[in-house]
Amino acid sequence: MNKIFAGVLLAGAALAPMLASADTIGPVVDTFEGKGYGPTLDAAHQSAQRDAHHKAAAAGFGRCVEQFVNAQHDGSLYYVISVQECVAL
Repeated sequence: MNKIFAGVLLAGAALAPMLASADTIGPVVDTFEGKGYGPTLDAAHQSAQRDAHHKAAAAGFGRCVEQFVNAQHDGSLYYVISVQECVAL
């Protein structure tokens, strides 16, 4: 019985460092979609980026990188969708 118990302790000691570092495998990442419009493409794009960043911040995410942009022009306005990939803070 003592040999089995000792074997369990050794296995636990060997696995402990791996289990302790399991949460450091990589950051939690999520995507956020922002929508914006404006009289110029640049203004609409900035509006869409701000919208995505506000949504990410509200969910506890930050350090965003833009992954996708879609822009449309309708008469005098530009409409932009910006998809941002953000890391949990």
